[in-house]
Amino acid sequence: MEVPLEFPNPLGDCYNIRVYWRIFVDKNNKINVCALRFDGYKYQKQTGFNPQEATTQYLATRKWDLEPLEKLATFFFLQRSLNKFDLQYEPRDGQYWQALESLFDECKDLEIPEEYRQNTYYEAWKKNSKS
Repeated sequence: MEVPLEFPNPLGDCYNIRVYWRIFVDKNNKINVCALRFDGYKYQKQTGFNPQEATTQYLATRKWDLEPLEKLATFFFLQRSLNKFDLQYEPRDGQYWQALESLFDECKDLEIPEEYRQNTYYEAWKKNSKS
């Protein structure tokens, strides 16, 4: 007989860790797909945009004072940094993850211009974002 692993919730009740893990993975996957539907590398190459400056400004003010394509590029690069590169060991409840989630809220309904679409992620987002 398999015994489910449980952990306490800050609200006091217990959850099955598999349920928690699925929720986390699904939310994280949704954020990843949303961010990766935009080709930030191409945008940066064409415009010279610096996403680090945008992120630093946000961390100081807690406001994204950016044009829509700049938001999408910053979202893309923050996702790459947190999931693969220099910020991958940042705590999940830290300021960079909070910035990513803030950008998710600001970018999830933005349309991606065709020239910057990463079609695999773009199509996956179109198909699954409404569910």
